[in-house]
Amino acid sequence: WGGNYLFALDVTDPDNWSILWELTIEAVFSYHGSGGFTAGVTLTGQSSGATGQVVYDDTENDELTLKETSGLFQDGETVFVDSDGDGELDAGEDSVMVDQAVVVEMGHAYRASVNKVKWPVRDNQGDIIGYEQKSVVYVATGFLNIATGHGGINVFALDLVTGDKLWHFSDEYLSSVNDIPGAVTLADINGDNLMDRVYVADMDGRLWELDALDGTNPNGTVEVEGVTKQMPLWNAGVGKPISVSPA
Repeated sequence: WGGNYLFALDVTDPDNWSILWELTIEAVFSYHGSGGFTAGVTLTGQSSGATGQVVYDDTENDELTLKETSGLFQDGETVFVDSDGDGELDAGEDSVMVDQAVVVEMGHAYRASVNKVKWPVRDNQGDIIGYEQKSVVYVATGFLNIATGHGGINVFALDLVTGDKLWHFSDEYLSSVNDIPGAVTLADINGDNLMDRVYVADMDGRLWELDALDGTNPNGTVEVEGVTKQMPLWNAGVGKPISVSPA
């Protein structure tokens, strides 16, 4: 089956090791109503009792990204900042209504790949002022959309030291449930000994190519039944699995 829990250990002292970071599940939901939440506050669902900590807040797009969820938020329920931890929405605690809750599980994977990339360094205005070598963990997983019965693929890029998610590529397949993809293969395409491309194949016959820095797909998109879908580098077709890592 592989695993759906990725973590890093600090074994500098083998007799006193510690967990550096872990990746399990994240949840994204959109909301309507005025205002937004500040990163770092803990939210509670009034009807589900689920909790999660905000790590990203984009009030323009009305989208919040959560981590450390102990349960699933439900569409139509009130989500609020549980300041006093009593599990109840009290006067003075900010709240919004959930429009759509989408849970993205890490999925199952066999192993991760680690290497260095040429990472841009930016100033306070977001302009690139230089580059540094960054060690990055790449892992590809399958997933299952319970609501539709469709599968797909996830690819995560994580900072090796902090575990921070640098990017996440995901594509849902319309007619099949993807099994666990093979391990990621990294490639240096310009000869500087730093990784530029991520390649991963899956059990539905797709071979994906992604930019190692930002996870963008250089092969673009295509319209399928009115839905914009990512275009793989190669598609052998369902029933023709690619069961090994790209060479």
